Order: sequence, then C-alpha cells, then structure tokens
Amino acid sequence: LREAMGKSAVDVAKACNYVGAGTVEFLLDDQMNYYFLEMNTRLQVEHPVTELITGVDLVEQMINIAAGKKLDLQQSDIKLNGWAIESRLYAEDPYRKFLPSIGRLVKYRPPHEVILDSNIVRNDTGVVEGDEISMFYDPMIAKLIVHGKDRQQALAKLIAALNQYHIVGVTTNIDYLLRVAKSEAFTMAELTTDFVERHADSLQSETAAIEPHMQALSAFIILQTQTQIGNSAFADFAGFRLNHREQKQVQFSHKESEYTLHATRINQDSWSIRVDDEDLLVTGLLNSACDQSGDSSTTTSAIASVQVGILQLQITLVLKGKQLSIFTRDNHLVLTLPESDYDVDDHGSSAGGILAPMNGTLVSMLVNAGDKVNKGDAIAIVEAMKMEHALKAPFDATVVECFFASGERVDGGAVLMELEKREQD
Repeated sequence: LREAMGKSAVDVAKACNYVGAGTVEFLLDDQMNYYFLEMNTRLQVEHPVTELITGVDLVEQMINIAAGKKLDLQQSDIKLNGWAIESRLYAEDPYRKFLPSIGRLVKYRPPHEVILDSNIVRNDTGVVEGDEISMFYDPMIAKLIVHGKDRQQALAKLIAALNQYHIVGVTTNIDYLLRVAKSEAFTMAELTTDFVERHADSLQSETAAIEPHMQALSAFIILQTQTQIGNSAFADFAGFRLNHREQKQVQFSHKESEYTLHATRINQDSWSIRVDDEDLLVTGLLNSACDQSGDSSTTTSAIASVQVGILQLQITLVLKGKQLSIFTRDNHLVLTLPESDYDVDDHGSSAGGILAPMNGTLVSMLVNAGDKVNKGDAIAIVEAMKMEHALKAPFDATVVECFFASGERVDGGAVLMELEKREQD
C-alpha cells in the first residue's frame, strides 16, 4: 500500500512537471482503497513526522532543490525507522468551539527536548516566555513531535511530554490533546475523518471531577498562598475558641464545577483537608516569588515538594489574578478563585480598579466619573476575537475615574476605571 501510494504521488508530480518539495494527500477507506485528495506545493506542518522516521532533513533538501542542486538521495536510501506522532499546541479553547485565546505567555516551559536514536522529543516553536499571542496571527504555540520504536511507545512519550508543558496566560488545547491521546479509540488506532465529532461527548466534556488528592493539594496551595491572593478565598468558621485548631473553608472552581473544602491546620506547613468524608494530611513548604508579568498584573509563582497522604508530588504553581495554575508530573489544573470585594485601604474605604479581562477593544464605556452603579450593573463592554464581554460592577459603587474611552485598544489586565464602594442608599 505504501509503495503504491508513493508511486501515485510521484506520478502526480510528473504529470504537472513539478520540481521541488511537495505533499500529496490521499484518503483511505476501510477496505484499504486510497483516493487522491490534493497536492500542496510545499512541506506540510506535519513534515517532522517524516523527518523522524526517515532521518532526512526535509527543509534542507527543499532549500537545496530551490538552489538548483540535485538530490543526493535515492529512493533505496530511504529507510523507515520506528513511529512518530505530532501534536499541535494552540492557544484556543476546545470547550468553546476552539475559539482562539489571546494574551501574554506569563509562563512558557516546554518539555525537555531529547534527540537520541531511539528516543526523540522535539518541540518546534516560535515563541518564548513573555511573548504575546495576538489576534492578528495564527495562535499555534508549538508543535510537539515524539519518536519511539513502535506506536505504543511513541504514544506513551507523547502523553508524558504533553504533561510537561507549563503554559500560563492563555487557554490552550493541551488538556484536549491529552484526552485524545488517552482515549481508547485513539489508543487502538480506530481513526476516521470524523473522529472528533464521533467522540465529542468524551473529548469535550467539562464535567470531569478533580481527583481527591488533587482537590486536597489545591486547597493546601490556596491556604499556603493566602498572603499573596488575599483573604477573600477563605471563610473562617464562626465562633473562634481558644486552644482549638484553626479551621478554614476553601472555595474554588474548575471548569464548570465548584468545590468547597474544609481544612484544619496541623502546624505551619501542614493541613488536614476533608475530601468526600476522608481527611487527607497535606504537608509542604512553598518557595514563592512575585514578579511582574508585563501586563500590569502581578504574578506569583512557586515550586514545592508536597506530600498528600502517601503521595509525594513535585509541583509548580502560578497565580495570576484569580487564576491559579497547578502543575504536577501527571496533572495540570487551572482553578478560578472566588470573586470578592476589593481590600479596604488605610482610610477605611473600599476602592478598586476594574480590569480588562483580555486584550481587545473597549467597545463601550457605559459610565462616567461620578456615576453611581449598583452591583451587577453593566459598566463596560470589551470585544476580543469578535466576541463581546460585558463587565459588571462587583459591588454598589461610585465611579471615581475612567481611564479609557470607547473605541480604544486595551491590554488584558489594564485598569479601565476606578470604583469606590458605597453603602446602600
């Protein structure tokens, strides 16, 4: 089959007198019959797969041909070795019809690249940490290509490498890629052109619950980073009693699910977290640091070794605004912390800025300085990627000052206006 398809591809090129690197695509039915689809007079984005199983640098050969040089390879020189798989990492939201996600790469740590004869992990990328994914260009972040001795080994490497990406600042399709790679149909190579539609229910469901040990870990991290994220994420139990252990209630959400966990402090670095009627002891010391992400909001990052019950986990966390990203070897969670009123300043009044949720255009500033607004009132509309996002007042307030006018471009995290909390009339 491979030989016949190769001959047909060569015949297509000869029929149109084509000279250069090119890609011929075919469709294959369940009877192993193939049908010509199209020819592209260039390399395809998947060309690294061919490079890894043949050992031939196709870009080098393409440049040589363009320079008028002859190929220094014969067909008999091409030997196939092992199996390669490629995944494309995009700044997009698979659970919102794959809408592009724009913003700054607050954290971008790809997996460690390995280039050995039988062990290859390759990350082809054009971005670095701090770069912006804008609305003007294709939102692809990187191509991950792995190679193994067979498909099973290559697939295992793909899953391991996808779990090693640490990306914060934009929504990515990594979780979706992992679901595909781990699915039974993909594992068994039951692949069709309608694979995504056929398995949409399992691939695009947002209802998967967080595993108990990850719930406990999440609560522990929130508790231990209290000074960075403010007291609003925590609700003390009423009725403090002397000589009793400190108790907290921790709230967070993940995708469409909300979580409320109860915690009891054991000591400075340990909490007992109750998950599904089971108490899990969590112990660890966070090594945190604050830095500016470049988009007017502070980012807190930390690394730690944390023990959850009998599990020892190496973690990296990044806190940006109300988004907490937690990375372990096998998991990546993005949690949302509760919205809250702004902190009280030294003068006893509540004041705060309303931030642009993403890069975009301020379509309409709906208020002016001096206006009184009630909690839930629409106060501004920001448009990004052809979608409008209405911003609402988080509390009853008076508008102190507006810093942008309708029609202006705004960066994610920019302060659009300042509000001063007021008591109800």
